[in-house]
Amino acid sequence: MLMLCWLYCVPFAHFMYYATAPLIIMLSLFIFKRGICRNNLFLRWLALFFIFISCIKIFLIDLQEFANGRLFLKGVFFSLFVLASGVLYTFFNKYGVSYRAKPIKKKDDKELRIWANTSMTTTIILICWELLPWVGYLAVGYAPDIFFIVSWRLIAAFNFVMLVIGFWLSEEYYWFYYKSKEGRKSGVARVWVPSDTLWLMLPLYLLAVAFGIMSDDFLQ
Repeated sequence: MLMLCWLYCVPFAHFMYYATAPLIIMLSLFIFKRGICRNNLFLRWLALFFIFISCIKIFLIDLQEFANGRLFLKGVFFSLFVLASGVLYTFFNKYGVSYRAKPIKKKDDKELRIWANTSMTTTIILICWELLPWVGYLAVGYAPDIFFIVSWRLIAAFNFVMLVIGFWLSEEYYWFYYKSKEGRKSGVARVWVPSDTLWLMLPLYLLAVAFGIMSDDFLQ
């Protein structure tokens, strides 16, 4: 158990130290869009605050460490931080107290359903692509080279893009699926909606990625 923790937990912790800020920025963008779609000022300001803190970590801590004392790179990274701060200030003014979001009126959820179903399909393909080499070793003693030539990481990257697009679009369907001051919407009676498919695929995708990383160590 200690050996497994050393092989996986320590590198994962080191990776998360640098990946935390970009992940927070991505999550904050979703929070910001939700604040726009649902006309929630607190969510918009909260998202911009998280992005600002993440920019401090990226440009003033992580990249400054990468500069390793080189003044030119330090100046470039600081300039990027100033530029990012200016962009955030622009969004702060544009989507501040005076901003009023208009309800997004959707006639149907066909577009979102396409992305959700695509995400489900790519997740299933990813899981099968990772399991088939193991089945090959158990059945005939080897796995076809195709599973090593076409890495599961390519499928995982494509799957990640599909999930991100699906979740991004799902924020626009709040008025379509749920009650509002204008009354019930056409999609409110749906028992299972595309966003449910996306949330079901997300943990399966994360488990598949973790399994793929461990499989590389055993199969190679």
